[in-house]
Amino acid sequence: MVGNHLQCLALAGLLAVALLHGCAKAPEPAQPVSWYLEHADERQAKVLWCADDMQRKDTPDCRNALEANQRKAMGSMKEAPPLDWNKPDPKPH
Repeated sequence: MVGNHLQCLALAGLLAVALLHGCAKAPEPAQPVSWYLEHADERQAKVLWCADDMQRKDTPDCRNALEANQRKAMGSMKEAPPLDWNKPDPKPH
């Protein structure tokens, strides 16, 4: 009789764990880097969110947002005018 009671308790515990696991919120899918390149506001918000907790930095979505942020910064450098090393320094000495 005691053995059946313990088996029922164990089974009820396993059932509760299974139900709780099924109700857990699934992680949101990661946006690709290309999406973050096209959505500047969302990219900046995600970069700030990721920087707020360093454990988040290793999530796929944070890695994609951070990569897009780096690409965007490098892209703006590519659009800069070329340096003219022969041009005189505009600052007076």
